[in-house]
Amino acid sequence: MSFFTRVGRKPPKISLSIQPKSGGATLKDSFVNIRDTGESVTNMATLPQAFALHRSAVEFEPDVDEFDAVGVEKVASALVKPPRIKDAPVAPEYTVDKIFSAPDGLHHVVWGEAVSFHVRDDLYVNGRIEFGAVTPIGRLAAEYTVVDNAFVPPLDDAFLTERAARRIRRLDDQGAEYSAVDSANWSASGSVQAQRLTARHCAGGRDRTAAPGTVTGLEVSTKSHRDPLPGWSRTEFRRLAGGFQHGHPQVAVGVNLVAAAGHQ
Repeated sequence: MSFFTRVGRKPPKISLSIQPKSGGATLKDSFVNIRDTGESVTNMATLPQAFALHRSAVEFEPDVDEFDAVGVEKVASALVKPPRIKDAPVAPEYTVDKIFSAPDGLHHVVWGEAVSFHVRDDLYVNGRIEFGAVTPIGRLAAEYTVVDNAFVPPLDDAFLTERAARRIRRLDDQGAEYSAVDSANWSASGSVQAQRLTARHCAGGRDRTAAPGTVTGLEVSTKSHRDPLPGWSRTEFRRLAGGFQHGHPQVAVGVNLVAAAGHQ
């Protein structure tokens, strides 16, 4: 799994944890690019970008421009060479401060010091970020979650008791006890396999207009898979190329689309 969080405020710093590729013996392109260039951009994702984010976990060849492959528009950054994602609501540019490496040389933690922040105009209110308008997403191992509520404790005891009995609400059409970790598409590295990236691996929406076996920038298999989805045939696909306006697709709580030297 690869993920990021902040580690300081003055100066602002970001911590990025990066595992090797799914084979366990090869460094991810994200780390190689950050190590070699000494700079990068971390793009916060919200719900409309979730599927592009998910597709960026495919282990593309190093010379593939993943912005084009997953269908996100890039724009020039202000102070670093790697571009940022145009539609990301928040995107800090940073330069490498420290790199911590595990003894095996394959697992790394990168500390980056932010040198510039891009914040969408409507989100900057009275000197702060208007979190209620962001709707960020986070990663739950092989799945994702959307932050769509907020509170200040304490909460009513009756409400807490009622909530304790609930399971998490799914936004896709999987069963209540479904876990994507059980699917053959998942890897502890956080990578996904392009040939198995079918419609049932993204949430939201029921538009089945996309042609079977096609998805922008990826090669997709229509062969049988071991986690069936009731009501869908093995070769049916939702609209993968166009993205979802109100479905399950962008980076946030613990999830990142990292742009380094033109690649992720």
